[in-house]
Amino acid sequence: MIGLQSTVEQEEARASLERHRFDGFRFFLKSVSVSLGLLQHSAERSSHRHGQLRHLELLWLPYYLITWHVESKERSRKIATLVGGHERNFSLFDPEASVETLENGEFFEPAVTRDDALDISMTGLWRAVLNHRQNKRLLVGKRPDVEIVQYPFWTYYFSRLGGKLDVKLLDAVTGSLAGPKGKVALLTALASDQGR
Repeated sequence: MIGLQSTVEQEEARASLERHRFDGFRFFLKSVSVSLGLLQHSAERSSHRHGQLRHLELLWLPYYLITWHVESKERSRKIATLVGGHERNFSLFDPEASVETLENGEFFEPAVTRDDALDISMTGLWRAVLNHRQNKRLLVGKRPDVEIVQYPFWTYYFSRLGGKLDVKLLDAVTGSLAGPKGKVALLTALASDQGR
């Protein structure tokens, strides 16, 4: 199995995810009275005493790596793109990103079909091309190279007040916090894995 190499260390991921976890709480405390903030703090301390779940692990989600062969007047080249196997997102692939062979881990099958991934990639590529005037005369080949790669995310599970379980994801390649679509992709992958 081929995957992108994580550039974020575990402790760095934990610090970032725990900091983001309390951002909403800090904003809440600033906007209400001190007494309400003290009540909230007391409730949180009680929740810690009763054993709050906190677990961090590195998971990989499937992405299609689609490489298009393009030609212009000056030269031929390859443009690589990524399409999420569950969240259907598009991005240009960074050729500087390190890829490695993954021996261990839990890997998920993509829910997005190969044909849908090709359509998403082609649409995203043309949008990128149209944003650059010098690229408007590119000819894109009809037979791209397609492979599935695993994309790493630091996944932080934690319990909220009231015993509810929540999760946050950190992109282990860029170090940025994944948005709601990332969470939906993870839940979709977990649900589809349970169905097998």
